[in-house]
Amino acid sequence: MRLRLSLLVVLAGILALRLSSEAIAQGQPEWGEYFDSADVHELRLEIEVKAADKLREAPREYVKAQLFEDGKKVPGKVEVKLKGAAGSYQDFDARPGLTVRVAKSADGTLFHGMQKFHLNNGAQDGSFLNEWLGAKLFHAAGYAAPRVQHVRLMINERDMGIYVLREGFDQPFVIRNFGSKDGLIYDGGFLQDIDQPLELDYGDEDDDARPLSKIASACYAMRFEDRLNETAELVDVDKFLTFMALERLCGHWDGYSLNCNNYRVFIPEHGKAVFLPHGMDQLFGDPGAGLYDFARALVSRQVMESNALRERYRTELQRLKPIFCDTERWEKAIDAKADSLALVLKRINEEASAQHRDEVQGLKDRFAERAKNLESLINDGLPQPQSFAETSTIQLQDWYPDGDQERVAISDEEMEGRRFLRLELKLNEEQHPSWRTGLLLPKGRYRFQARLKTDSVIPVESADARGAGIRILDGARENCLTGSNDWNDVTYEFMIPEDLRHVELVVELHARFGKLMIDAESLKLEKL
Repeated sequence: MRLRLSLLVVLAGILALRLSSEAIAQGQPEWGEYFDSADVHELRLEIEVKAADKLREAPREYVKAQLFEDGKKVPGKVEVKLKGAAGSYQDFDARPGLTVRVAKSADGTLFHGMQKFHLNNGAQDGSFLNEWLGAKLFHAAGYAAPRVQHVRLMINERDMGIYVLREGFDQPFVIRNFGSKDGLIYDGGFLQDIDQPLELDYGDEDDDARPLSKIASACYAMRFEDRLNETAELVDVDKFLTFMALERLCGHWDGYSLNCNNYRVFIPEHGKAVFLPHGMDQLFGDPGAGLYDFARALVSRQVMESNALRERYRTELQRLKPIFCDTERWEKAIDAKADSLALVLKRINEEASAQHRDEVQGLKDRFAERAKNLESLINDGLPQPQSFAETSTIQLQDWYPDGDQERVAISDEEMEGRRFLRLELKLNEEQHPSWRTGLLLPKGRYRFQARLKTDSVIPVESADARGAGIRILDGARENCLTGSNDWNDVTYEFMIPEDLRHVELVVELHARFGKLMIDAESLKLEKL
């Protein structure tokens, strides 16, 4: 009986995987008539002088406006504000990114089903197609992502050219993707993880609930097993593995899983947190970008530090790969969309149209190259931790400097047949230069060893890590050399509770003045 049940479970799993693969092969669900249309509509925002002045003074605050589509006034209350972060933000008088809110009209309808949408200026995407393509790829995998369209934008009498219209994370988006309007959406902000006070983008938060704080606390649990179990109670891990795999397959280096940036977190009223993609305007920049790179993002770190989760993630990469390898399909889709944009661009500026063609070709080339690389990246790119099978102590190599070399002398030199690393502060002001190297280490206890010599080191008294010393990045240290010292043997012990972890080893000088010499041959790591 048990054998029969086991076979049924296995067959059910195979069938589910087959159905999932077939669903992927069939393509993305319908986006709706407006978003599936090849037409590029003209949007005009009429903003009065006083409102425009306010956008110049307080760009993140909404002002009243009037919205017209193809010459027809859009009914209902309209508000607009500036949007964008480093790289895409531009002032109102330049080429600003905009967020637009549209209330229901008298008959209860919304502007193409949206309460909020964004108008992105394409400052970092000359093809204007990255956000659109990223959304299409997420939808092809059956994953929730905002829909994307293109418009020709006018602000008063200014012709702004092509803009990327992306729907907002509003109530219609939540209902369409999650079946209920109840829940919360948090804005990941700029380079912020979930342990930061993120802005609430949707819903009404109960001050006592603090759902993000609970997830962050779970990610910081002392025991690794507790960390995994507690996080799995709060985050939909299956969906996160899909989200993380899609971000990395797309080469979305500026997303959550690699850079703690450009994301939203949806927490349903009765359910687990789901991460949502955002800001996908720089995809496929590096066709050979790794799929298993470690990063500081709390949830993706857990995936990479757990053997079981990492294997599930690898399986998800394989499941999603057929989407990206159907290059003929995507090339046709890109060409069709680019042709509709070209008709508008030619009417605006022939030179801009030619440049756009080059940008589109570049995107197609990078996408094709990415698809060609995926098999080897998935199967051969899985990094292995440092082996201690033959010896318990290894010599640490590949040190690189970190510090402002205009204010700190940093050198790698040889004297009397031995190699030394040097840090010397040039000015009498607080500096924190270091030499670093990174290793992927398996679970265990370790001792980091170094021989250091200091000359006239004046420490920063308020610093947690004073003077010269060694540690791992983000780890506290008690070892400290100040003043002038002949060669000293310094050690630092630490524990890796995870299955594996990428560790940055640091030899540093946190001081106002002084010099640190490091015997490079003494830099070793012992597995205890």
